[in-house]
Amino acid sequence: MTFWGWLKRNIYYNNNLWILLWCLILVNIMAFLALAGIFSLFLLVIFLILGIAGILFIKSLAYFEEEQDLKEVNNHIIINRLMQEIKPLCEEIFEKEIKAAVEPLSEEICEDFEEDLGQLWATGQDFANEVDKIIGEIDPVLKIVRTTTDERYKLVERLKEDIELIYNITKELRYMREKSSDDLSRVIDNRKNGLKSALNAEKEIFYEYIHKLLLEQLKDYREEQDIAQYFDVYKLADQFTGVLKKSLENRLNIFRDEIAKDLENYSADIVGKMQKYTLKIMNVFDEMEENLNKLVENGKNESVLVLRRLNEEVLQVSFLREKAGEIMLTLSWHDILLERRWQKQKEDLEALKYKVLNEIDEELLEGVKQIIEQEIPGISYFINNPKQALWYKMLLEAELIYQVFKEKKLNDVISDGVYSLLFFVLVLEDLVRQSIRFSEEGLRIKRSLKKAAKDGEHRELFNNIKELLKIDKSELEVYLEDVYPRLFYAFCNNPYVRIIPDNLNLAAWFLFIFMIGGEVKDDEIYLLTGLLLIGHKLRNSYLDPLKSEPLSLKKEYELDFMRYLCYRAVGIIVNKEINGVVSVSFKNM
Repeated sequence: MTFWGWLKRNIYYNNNLWILLWCLILVNIMAFLALAGIFSLFLLVIFLILGIAGILFIKSLAYFEEEQDLKEVNNHIIINRLMQEIKPLCEEIFEKEIKAAVEPLSEEICEDFEEDLGQLWATGQDFANEVDKIIGEIDPVLKIVRTTTDERYKLVERLKEDIELIYNITKELRYMREKSSDDLSRVIDNRKNGLKSALNAEKEIFYEYIHKLLLEQLKDYREEQDIAQYFDVYKLADQFTGVLKKSLENRLNIFRDEIAKDLENYSADIVGKMQKYTLKIMNVFDEMEENLNKLVENGKNESVLVLRRLNEEVLQVSFLREKAGEIMLTLSWHDILLERRWQKQKEDLEALKYKVLNEIDEELLEGVKQIIEQEIPGISYFINNPKQALWYKMLLEAELIYQVFKEKKLNDVISDGVYSLLFFVLVLEDLVRQSIRFSEEGLRIKRSLKKAAKDGEHRELFNNIKELLKIDKSELEVYLEDVYPRLFYAFCNNPYVRIIPDNLNLAAWFLFIFMIGGEVKDDEIYLLTGLLLIGHKLRNSYLDPLKSEPLSLKKEYELDFMRYLCYRAVGIIVNKEINGVVSVSFKNM
């Protein structure tokens, strides 16, 4: 507000005080002149005229401000009326646009998720049915077993308790599927509500913007004008639609990624529970097999028929126990748990790195720079921002740990080469996560390729990758055996895929889909795809989902293979700039 505006508003609210102040000033001046001996009747008339004029002026300013306030009040009434017309329209648009954007995406994700878990549920249900069937056959046999001794009586009673326990566990397995449907809806609804809340905040900001815009425009509004023509409510609603659509477009990728992450964690929880139940069943079967064998061993007084039936049940229980062990490590469960184990393993690697750095002077990293420059000429010149610098430091540390292991400097800290191998994996994963991006179009193509992936229609394309890899480093080609089409089909059926690759396997298949489109003429992209797949396979070969420590390095040359493919892949990525279904850009990292 200007000084003049402030003065008018102050006079309006303190009118009598300003009149009193004006009169007081005139009286003081008159008193001063009287004391100076120059007061006269003429001066008195002048002061009276000045007093009246000043009072009238102050009154006019107050009146003007009153008119301004009245106009402002009228403007606010008009604005509130317009906002009452705009808001219901915007609220309707808000609900409609969110539903149109989010509902199909949510349904699509849920369908993919249910389809992916379908095999898991089927395996669990079939196993539970088979267990119930075989366990149901044991109970009639126990009823005809002679409990002539206290020991045999206790064995039979314990077996009956185990049968009841098994029934309760299989009941829980069946109930899991019913409960999962409700839990899945809750996961999706939570994310929808989160998206809606975020957009609600933007909606309120838009309302504030419209309010201020109307206030500014009403300054030039004249009462004789038709307000309905002066402000077009539907045009403002169209403007709101444009703003909302842009916000939705920006947030939908985040929404998809958040749901995918939620579902991945949710799947891991389901797998964990199913494994827990299966492990319980295995433990009960162990005990049942032991007790059934005891009944057979001390069953001298039993009939041949009973002994034969008991031996059959021993075989059946043994079969179920082995089957439970196989189910524990089915591929769909194994992959989910493997990724979770890797997340925990990365924390351990970070702690190990600091132990090494505490023992080794960090100035040695400067010496390691020369080695990396030999492997990737000019790499240090590509570093232009803090993110790139942080990643480059990771590469230096991985090479330092490699050199420390090779020279056997810190055997008490890093005695197994597997840790060095996993550090190179860590560096490469971090690079692809920040440099490679899938697109929404790519996700749609992925879903459409399920049948083609199952039938292996792109085998020739994959063979090209193998041929180029054979030329680059022939020893690595063997690691691509049994990869296609099995892993590509699993990728196409994976509902957790996001635009950011969580691991080397996903990044590789992103590039493979890019190649399927026929846009790639660069042999290095083919080579990069193969290197990433091998890096992921090497990583997995040294992780066990049920063990907190990585497996020991089986073949020391695999550490050198991992180091080679890491540098080779890094060299390709930092020198490439690709845009399309997949984007590759180290510059924008």
